[in-house]
Amino acid sequence: MTALYKHLTTNFQEPINIVAHSQGGIILSRALRDVRNKLIVEQGLTKEQAIAKMSNIQVQTGGAAAVRYPNGPQYLHYINNKDPIPTFISHGKIEALDSLKKGSVARFTNPEHVHSMDNTYSLHLKNFNDPNWNKSENWPLDWQKPENWPVNKNATIATTA
Repeated sequence: MTALYKHLTTNFQEPINIVAHSQGGIILSRALRDVRNKLIVEQGLTKEQAIAKMSNIQVQTGGAAAVRYPNGPQYLHYINNKDPIPTFISHGKIEALDSLKKGSVARFTNPEHVHSMDNTYSLHLKNFNDPNWNKSENWPLDWQKPENWPVNKNATIATTA
């Protein structure tokens, strides 16, 4: 949280890219709320100003256990329909709750390696430098076929699980 807060108070116009997996989604969700609140208390910003200041935070989650995320950052959440973590813990099966996650939610089915960041979710990560990285209309229509998965072989993966 400290590094993120420092970034937002010194260089907030520079995008920051975050990838979270499993429990990392819960940790990230809490850290983002804490940063927003710290911007309000310590910088004297309104809630709307703090949310705007966080707009260059770009987040991709895979199999994340968090139920909700704060306004401000740009989000892209991947949910494997066979993964019990996002499906049962964070209500991933209930599409009506997607609005709590903020941003876009991409659902797919991979019956093997159901919760693996390396063998499942990292295959879907988009390049943050692509201006349309979080636009759902750019996703393949058939996520069931691995040949349609947008592979980012240069992604740096940090996992918590």
